[in-house]
Amino acid sequence: MRSVPDIAPVSVDTWLLTWSLDEGALPDAQLVALIGDLASRLRRQFGAAIVNTVPAYCSVMVQIDILSIDWGRVETAIRSWLSEIDLESDLVSRHHQIPVCYDPELGLDMHEFSTLKKLSPGEVASIHSQLTYTVFAVGFLPGFAYLGHVDERLSAPRRASFRATVPAGSVAIADRQTAIYPSASPGGWQIIGRAPQLPAPGDFNAGDTLEFVPIDRTEFDRLAGVVSE
Repeated sequence: MRSVPDIAPVSVDTWLLTWSLDEGALPDAQLVALIGDLASRLRRQFGAAIVNTVPAYCSVMVQIDILSIDWGRVETAIRSWLSEIDLESDLVSRHHQIPVCYDPELGLDMHEFSTLKKLSPGEVASIHSQLTYTVFAVGFLPGFAYLGHVDERLSAPRRASFRATVPAGSVAIADRQTAIYPSASPGGWQIIGRAPQLPAPGDFNAGDTLEFVPIDRTEFDRLAGVVSE
């Protein structure tokens, strides 16, 4: 992985840092962690002078307040950090454990998905919950974290048609990524389960890691606050 990015202006107050990936390569977890850490460092170091940072798979966009800081100062700090950082020990990230129920009543596509993959719903749940995922980016919705990489046995395209509303907390797969819908929204990912507790917009940062903890329907209802009649 190349630690030095290309840096190019986007507008008078915004710059884009881009790291090159080999053609066809999947996003690199260590690079994503580096980008997430860099964005956090910028906000801590320069405070309100950093108007916005937008981390992605192999880039980060940085917007500054040009009335309070010069880009040259920010770029010097970036290059200094990148030249000194130890990729094995200096990257700071959080680990999350997310309960998820894979009951087909909640995983709206579980039956079709398991048939497509020639697996039982139990096997889908087991494979999906065995891996530790990296947060590659946060977007689409506040708190929507793109997680990877899904086991190749579960890789599947998006649904042929979008749902008008995907229930909040839905755990879904598209290609080699998985995600939790933090709120009800339209969506086309394959839904295989549901989390009883919803992520907040600030819960996940690029470079964080996450594992899914399988729970049964009774535990889901308890954590979700469902009242039995």
